[in-house]
Amino acid sequence: MDKNEEKDLAIRDKFEICRRFFDSDKSRSYEARRHQLLLLQGRIKELTPEIEQALKEDLNNSSFEAYMTEIGLVLDEIRYALKHLKRWMKPRSAKVALTQMPGRVKRYPEPYGVVLIMSPWNYPFQLSLNPLVGAIAAGNTAVLKPSAYSPATTEILGKVLSVLDPGWVELVTGGREENRNLLKLDFDYIFFTGSPAVGRDVMRQAAANLTPVTLELGGKSPAIVAADADLKLAARRIAFGKLVNAGQTCIAPDYVICEEGVKQAFLGLLQEEFSQLSRDEEYFRKIYPKIINKKHFDRLQAYLAETPPAFGGRIFPETRQIEPAIIDSPAEDSEVMQEEIFGPILPVISLPDLGTAISYVRQ
Repeated sequence: MDKNEEKDLAIRDKFEICRRFFDSDKSRSYEARRHQLLLLQGRIKELTPEIEQALKEDLNNSSFEAYMTEIGLVLDEIRYALKHLKRWMKPRSAKVALTQMPGRVKRYPEPYGVVLIMSPWNYPFQLSLNPLVGAIAAGNTAVLKPSAYSPATTEILGKVLSVLDPGWVELVTGGREENRNLLKLDFDYIFFTGSPAVGRDVMRQAAANLTPVTLELGGKSPAIVAADADLKLAARRIAFGKLVNAGQTCIAPDYVICEEGVKQAFLGLLQEEFSQLSRDEEYFRKIYPKIINKKHFDRLQAYLAETPPAFGGRIFPETRQIEPAIIDSPAEDSEVMQEEIFGPILPVISLPDLGTAISYVRQ
């Protein structure tokens, strides 16, 4: 048996562990689900310093950013599930068709079974565990496959999940080969977060087994600044949304459309917001997140080389950091306007009015 076959067999074994446990009906009771959520909650609180350190290693997140964008959100998700779990599990009355009268109908929420969760590298803790909280709350078992690009977080995820009772969750590590092997298996539900290109492949392979899929994908995510907007507030909010995690967020503002009359004023205010972060280079390099790997770092450098920024854009290759950059009026066919940026680069364009801006986005 070669190494590939061994890997495939190990993944199948983990899938079968989850399948057998689910088939035993031990994941169905309120008490069992609640117990696992409480174990997970306690373990995250216990390991918070180690989780923060892992996110520092993978993305250079500060402790504040790690808690705000990852750890705190997972704890909120668990608290929410614990608060509402009993209500979610209750049967619900349903209307009866005329042909079924005088019968009565109730709908009973049922778990899907064994869920595959494929999580990305940009928020490797939160986007692994938030879907898992939902899966456990619904009475499912799960196989979790984190990204290969965030190894320190994957390691700490293993420590976090080790507190759960056997059979509830299995962790699979690795890269594309492991992803392919997982997608061959007959999961009952797949939750994927990542790029549209990989999302298409996931959906295509899931279709072979008619497996339901949730895809959480990226896009161009425009922000529109109308003429009557509070420009200072708009600049602050857009800068915050863009600069968290160095722009490596699927819902970050990807570019800005301003009504023509306010563009220059907005650019000045946006530059002020950006400069607050980067004017002190020592502080910036200490606390600002890095680009996840060389491939993405080189891609972002290429954007800046093709369309030089009006502000910012300094490159720090040794730490894979990029100073937040503003690109003024890039060409519509430039790569920065055609591809999802996923980095701290923000193009700003102008259009005559709000209606034109909305039409532009729709097209």
